[in-house]
Amino acid sequence: MPKIFSDELYLRLIFFGVVFLGLAFWETKANWRQNLLNRQVRWLTHLGLGGLSFFLVRLFFPLLALNTAMLAETQAIGLFQTSPVMAHLPLGLKILLSLLGMDFAMYMQHRWMHRYAIFWRVHRVHHTDTELDLSTGIRFHPIEYFFMMGVKILAILFLGIPVMAAFIFEVMLSSFSLFNHSNIQLPARLEKYLSIICVTPKMHRIHHSDIPFEQNHNFGFCFSVWDKISQRYLAEAHQGQAHLVFGLEIYRAPAFQTLQRLLALPFLRHKALKPHRNKTVSFL
Repeated sequence: MPKIFSDELYLRLIFFGVVFLGLAFWETKANWRQNLLNRQVRWLTHLGLGGLSFFLVRLFFPLLALNTAMLAETQAIGLFQTSPVMAHLPLGLKILLSLLGMDFAMYMQHRWMHRYAIFWRVHRVHHTDTELDLSTGIRFHPIEYFFMMGVKILAILFLGIPVMAAFIFEVMLSSFSLFNHSNIQLPARLEKYLSIICVTPKMHRIHHSDIPFEQNHNFGFCFSVWDKISQRYLAEAHQGQAHLVFGLEIYRAPAFQTLQRLLALPFLRHKALKPHRNKTVSFL
């Protein structure tokens, strides 16, 4: 068994810690907007929710991303293992294509979370945050983490990606989730060129707007290409970045921001349960 299996948990925690602390420092030195809520309280709530979700996923999923990738390699499952063309590609190209394929799978998963009421019931936990900073990047209900892991496992089995690609994508996904939600201000020139390839905080802030039309744009996690080719890319908020309001109107009360209420939120009934859909037609 490759050594990366025995070190996977520690390596991922190290990467997460470095990215989290780096972005936290950045937010204090060059933030985009001054948060009005107590950051320590929000962070404790979000770290508690994210930590619980991470623990439950590792407890209840016998196959994680790396294990699934190893299964695909040893049992010759998936396109990269069985296709005469793809099986003989250089490892570097396989990894690049794997990252693109996995990111597309997570992009579609995100689209489903907004499109169908049963998924939105869970995903709204993420969108009820009335502020936006790096801790929002781990504010997901355990059920959504389960669903995300299920999508990742199916995508890995379909593609048959290399084990190293699975590890890189796990690190990349968690790092970009923190980065995209971070309360930082990128230099205009860097923002312009980085957004050609990657999802930036400016892009993702629009997705967290309380305006339904804007919520239905900029779904991407890592690569910005999927929103652009599906006509879901929105370069600027309707009223400008300075006037963005985050959260969902019906869940603005402080009572909905506690850990207990966030865990219970998917099971609460409300007349505004159904997600908003816009009428943009796309191939997705």
